Amino acid sequence: MDRSNDAQPSNMQGRPEEERNECIMDPVPQCEEWVDWVDENNQVVGQVTRKRALQEGLHHRAVYVWLCKENGEMLLQKRATSKRIGGGQWDVSVAEHLLPGETYRDAARRGLMEELNVSDADLTNVPCLEPHYRRLFFPEAKAVESEFVASFVVNKWSLEELQVDPLEVAEVRWWQPEELSHYLDVSIHSFTPWFCAEYRALMQRGLLPNACTNNHTA
Repeated sequence: MDRSNDAQPSNMQGRPEEERNECIMDPVPQCEEWVDWVDENNQVVGQVTRKRALQEGLHHRAVYVWLCKENGEMLLQKRATSKRIGGGQWDVSVAEHLLPGETYRDAARRGLMEELNVSDADLTNVPCLEPHYRRLFFPEAKAVESEFVASFVVNKWSLEELQVDPLEVAEVRWWQPEELSHYLDVSIHSFTPWFCAEYRALMQRGLLPNACTNNHTA
């Protein structure tokens, strides 16, 4: 495998300082998505292409945003069928991989704006599932997601006009809690595996019901 364009871990004892910096701070080609490569303690050790992280199961960071209304409805997006992983399945409101140097909250705000045109989301003092490790295998895509994930449940935001990228998203719609629970029981494969895992974790901690009780503006 040619790794000449991928950065290496920063733990490179014995190499000149200039060489270590060059490896860690490799220029980012515009055609590639790069992420922070982290260790088992979620500490950054370098940068790596998203493609390589998937191919080799390298630890990296991701964030999920769950957009709620006061009546308990949640906005979900259906991934485009062309997506290599989770194509045609329902997913969280927003899912983003953190860019190098980006915080979880900053990535959540960026994802809300880029994916849904949602601005001014209030991410302070919101129900949050702190970064936790999750590893998922996708044999059909020959990929492994090895992520430290954080979830934010957001109920205050501004939305002028919902906009989605048709190359990324096939459909978006609001789901009533009872409807969502029913479909997860009878058609769980209609949802991405990471959605199902994170949804269960949030429900077990009582974060989703408690979150969907405040006002929002649209």
